[in-house]
Amino acid sequence: MGIFPSASDRKLLRELSARHSSAVAFASSCDEAREMLVKVQPQIVLLDREAEPADWRNSMSSLAAASHGACVLLVSRIVDEYLWNAVVSNGEDDVVRRPLSEEDLLRNVRLAWFYWNATCRTNAAATK
Repeated sequence: MGIFPSASDRKLLRELSARHSSAVAFASSCDEAREMLVKVQPQIVLLDREAEPADWRNSMSSLAAASHGACVLLVSRIVDEYLWNAVVSNGEDDVVRRPLSEEDLLRNVRLAWFYWNATCRTNAAATK
């Protein structure tokens, strides 16, 4: 799932999704995304920092809380150690550099998916 105001970013995600046989859904805001999380149950949520510039920390936390264990990635023009530490300290997963490139996006999404998949297996084993 992606929360992106940019049509070009949505287009890139649609193209990558089609090429890699995966589905992608978009929301225009965190409020809309929280409603969609229940229906779609994505493994990965990409939040464009520009979509929620006022308080991205609360937005990321609320998305993580509303999801069923989805990995939440922040997309930002500024990616430095301070931001990465703030994202990880907030309990979220990673930061994706903007402008989006196919290579970076695929790497980050694959890592998030592997993490999500491993976490699901660990949780499933723990509940047995």
